[in-house]
Amino acid sequence: MNSDGTQFLHADVVGPVDGNDRTAVLLLHGFTGSTATMSNIAGPLSESRRVVAMDLPGHGRNGAAADVYHYGFDRTVNAVADTLGNLNAIPTHVVGYSMGGRIALALAIRHTDVVASLTLIGASPGLSNPIERSARRRSDDELANDLL
Repeated sequence: MNSDGTQFLHADVVGPVDGNDRTAVLLLHGFTGSTATMSNIAGPLSESRRVVAMDLPGHGRNGAAADVYHYGFDRTVNAVADTLGNLNAIPTHVVGYSMGGRIALALAIRHTDVVASLTLIGASPGLSNPIERSARRRSDDELANDLL
């Protein structure tokens, strides 16, 4: 269980676990992705270091939560940190794509002890303009409804 009482996130862990002092790498997928999205990256990296590919809430093998409370941004960031701690993978190099990149950025800011380095792919810190942010939220809500 996480510190907030929810389950740890599903993670695929590959590569050397013992006898290798190289820092692990965490791979975080984008919206509608899963650990499978990162398999092409995980394979080569796992030859020399431990790689953790994590399914974010509502994605991959984490499945759908009964309560939208489990999908909150802050809860997701904390769940990633808690899951890494449970896997003894702290500190870690974090690679995040799109939504995973935004989560990775927040992880680096809020959990400085967790992140050894940060690589963001197709990610941004978000929209600062309230009108653009509102339009994006509506668009994201429509996409989410279409997916359900």
